[in-house]
Amino acid sequence: MIELDGDIHNRLKYDEARTEQLHQLGFRLIRFHNSDVMHHLDHVLQQIRYASEQSTDR
Repeated sequence: MIELDGDIHNRLKYDEARTEQLHQLGFRLIRFHNSDVMHHLDHVLQQIRYASEQSTDR
């Protein structure tokens, strides 16, 4: 799963708990800040490509 995050607004504990729940269900999650997508798209796409190459059957 790929998630785009806006501004950080005290959601760290929520994000950590949600990530753990998704991992327990067998999902992998990678997060990017909106600003990274807007200003560093090539790097974001490289990270997505790398993560997809490292994935297992899911």
